[in-house]
Amino acid sequence: MNRSTKDLIDDYLYSITATQDFSNNQPFTAAAISAQLHVSRSLASKYLNELAKEGKVIKVSSRPVYFFHRKKMEEKYTSKFQEEDFYDLEEVKQFVKDHYQQSKGFENIVGYDLSLAKTIKRFSEAFEYPPCGLPILLYGQRGTGKSLLTDTIIKNAIQKGKVSSHAKVMRFEVSDTNSDEIQCELKQTLQKEYRLDQAEEMILVFRHAQYLSESLQEYIGSLLKEMRDYQQVRLRNRILRIILLAEKEMTSWMSESLMKYIVLSLYCSSFQEKSVEEKEELVMRFIQSEAQKIDGKVSLSVMALRALINGEYKQNARTLQSYIKIMFASAIKRGNKEQLQIQIVDLPEELLKTLPVTAQENGGYLNLDTYHRNSKIEYILNYFDQIIHVFDTKDDIEKVMENAKKNIDLLNDHLSYKQKILGSEVKNIEVLVSNLLELLSRHRYVNLPGNFSTVISRILYLEELYASSVEKWNEKNQKTMDAIYALLQDEVTYAAMTVDEIRHLLQTNLERKVSTFLWIYMVIYINYYNAELPKRKALGIILCHGYSTATSIADATNTMLQSYVFDALDMPLDVTQEEIREELIRHLGRMNKGMDVIVMVDMGSLEVLGKDVASSLQCNIGVINNVSTALALNVGSLILQEENIEKILEKASASSQAKFTAFKKQRKDTILFVSESGLHMAQRMRDFFENSLPTTLALNLEVCDFGEMIAQGKNHEVFNNKNILFITGTANPHVNEEVFISLEGIISGSNTQIITQILKDYMDPDQIDTFLNNIRKSFTLQNVVGHLTILNPKILLDDVTSAIDRLQDLLGYQFNGRSLTGIYIHVCCLMERLVTKTQIEQYDNLDLFEKNNKSFIKCVNESFRDILKRYNVQLPVSEIAYLADFMVYGERKKEVQTNEKK
Repeated sequence: MNRSTKDLIDDYLYSITATQDFSNNQPFTAAAISAQLHVSRSLASKYLNELAKEGKVIKVSSRPVYFFHRKKMEEKYTSKFQEEDFYDLEEVKQFVKDHYQQSKGFENIVGYDLSLAKTIKRFSEAFEYPPCGLPILLYGQRGTGKSLLTDTIIKNAIQKGKVSSHAKVMRFEVSDTNSDEIQCELKQTLQKEYRLDQAEEMILVFRHAQYLSESLQEYIGSLLKEMRDYQQVRLRNRILRIILLAEKEMTSWMSESLMKYIVLSLYCSSFQEKSVEEKEELVMRFIQSEAQKIDGKVSLSVMALRALINGEYKQNARTLQSYIKIMFASAIKRGNKEQLQIQIVDLPEELLKTLPVTAQENGGYLNLDTYHRNSKIEYILNYFDQIIHVFDTKDDIEKVMENAKKNIDLLNDHLSYKQKILGSEVKNIEVLVSNLLELLSRHRYVNLPGNFSTVISRILYLEELYASSVEKWNEKNQKTMDAIYALLQDEVTYAAMTVDEIRHLLQTNLERKVSTFLWIYMVIYINYYNAELPKRKALGIILCHGYSTATSIADATNTMLQSYVFDALDMPLDVTQEEIREELIRHLGRMNKGMDVIVMVDMGSLEVLGKDVASSLQCNIGVINNVSTALALNVGSLILQEENIEKILEKASASSQAKFTAFKKQRKDTILFVSESGLHMAQRMRDFFENSLPTTLALNLEVCDFGEMIAQGKNHEVFNNKNILFITGTANPHVNEEVFISLEGIISGSNTQIITQILKDYMDPDQIDTFLNNIRKSFTLQNVVGHLTILNPKILLDDVTSAIDRLQDLLGYQFNGRSLTGIYIHVCCLMERLVTKTQIEQYDNLDLFEKNNKSFIKCVNESFRDILKRYNVQLPVSEIAYLADFMVYGERKKEVQTNEKK
């Protein structure tokens, strides 16, 4: 295939940039390049400038102008270069000096160019701060790389000449028993240095600093106090740098005498807190390192990689490395060392227990020799690029917005059909976003397509999942996006104002910043579905009595028509005719004065409104009675066809005759899910149960309010309208004659036979076997707690277990195994209620309970002290009373058996 002249220039510049060292810059001019490639100077200059605009070439706008290949420069100096042109060569040299020195030497640390970039920058700056650095605390869990980062910082500073190459590094391994020995050794060393005439530079590193005794902390504090006085340092001929490495933040262990001198505190994130891309790189770094010890080719199962990325590791990288060694040992024992395959069966048991089951995983193996880091986010960021760079063209704003919307559609298709995001991962975000957009639609008249909240939720999720890469992309493109932001604020004001309100709602309720890109995305999207409103001849208004009645019809119709045709007015049932008239006039007064209006109403008495409104607003108005979704869809289609108002009324009237069909009442089989923590908790249980089903069942899975079921029992309307197969949940509502299967019963497997018997009419034997296998895999205690609560399940279960163990000791008796599981679940849900401030506050005869159970209340508060302190919450007596009831039922009551139902 023939290469174009432009491609040849690109290739040639890439090759010569590899030799660039600023000593001879003449080969990087347009004249030199044209001579080497035998093309005209003007043509070479033209193509070089085009490559610079495309971002492939770095341009230095001096005389003469110089060009360097961007990719090769970034590879050579391990730094991302700025987008704008450089003024002269000195500016390029300074940029390289500032950025290359910062990243050099850190390539062996996973995340040095992602989440750790800012930490490394701040650590280096503080450590190198003249004359003797700033005292630093670096904290994080064991195995998070604190020592590796510290050693690299020290080595890098020595290489840069910021620290003497003769500096003495003293590393102290602190334990809870050796502080006196360390203090004695340190004093002797420093006293010896005092007698030296030559300047001496020392670096003190204290590992596991949380074990420092009070005395040693005071001594270190006195050294730091001395270091603050530069003249004293010079007199003593000593430069002393101090770094503390700890597993806990300073407030939990450090004395005030030391804390006041610690200038900088930095955190090393755990494996669980890292982004998916960094987890994958860390896993593959360790696997490739282990594979180098094998004399043969090594491939890794995709399923095994997913399990390692999703795993939990007690000591982070240390535990991960141990697991990988175990996997290699298992694979070598099982297979051919020359063609070694690491499979899912080689995983340690600890990882197999937590491996989620999914039908969406692609199989296959990764070749470690050709492996590259997961590029999922690169596809997404490529779509981001396409959307914002549409605005680089000189087209008019309407054409630009149209092209941007086309690129948005490509992104939406990718997120909906190609990007594998499990529904449960974004469901919570989507529910919140959907509720916020519904709230917005009640007072701001905007059409939102049906998938808007879904795509917004997925973008928010991916921005958080790949936070490091997205942040780098944002920094790179911020200048371009700021310009687009200003343009859209001026050109599509209504859409921009609407999105400003959406952004405020999202930031307030999600407690996270909405990126400029997402703002631009939403403005383009909303403008597209509302831009035609001012141009249309007629506007539809749906006016109904009752909460959200008109809004529901308008939303459904607009979505099906893919256009904003109908506005909605929901009126209270007790509103007067005059109040409706005034509200309609006020509402229409904000619209385009030249438009005809068709008002669709739910009651005939409202038809008289038309004359008054037409007179007040001086516009043509038509009123259609007995509104329905089907009728609104018909009228909306006619409005889009730009039929005149009389034609629309005639055609709508002719097609609005009612038809009817009568059906006998049927009660559909239903499984009910309940929870004392509310409907949201019951919904999570329902979703968790449904995800274990191998097929869609011909029955309902519904949630029901626990409080209503307790209060109404068999009189609850659900028992009149549904045939309840069984009730399940975190607490038994004790409804007579109804089978209740507790969540702890499902976890223990004691109710498997009951569930099988009930569902045998809905699944064949193979499907039932699959379902039971899914139940056994999914319904582990930690999985259930992780699904039901927003809190970290492992930490929460550990704390709850400790609290319940302590409570049993104080009460003087032990709960049996099955009821104990139920208590664990109940307390986990209780903690979520306290954290989210949705605790149960009502309890019958609470004063009497408090009077008669003082000892029990005291025991509970004492047992729960640590877990309440961790989450910074208080336990109300009402929740203690409810816990007491639950424990009584767990110990003394038996679940209703199936034969009671028969």
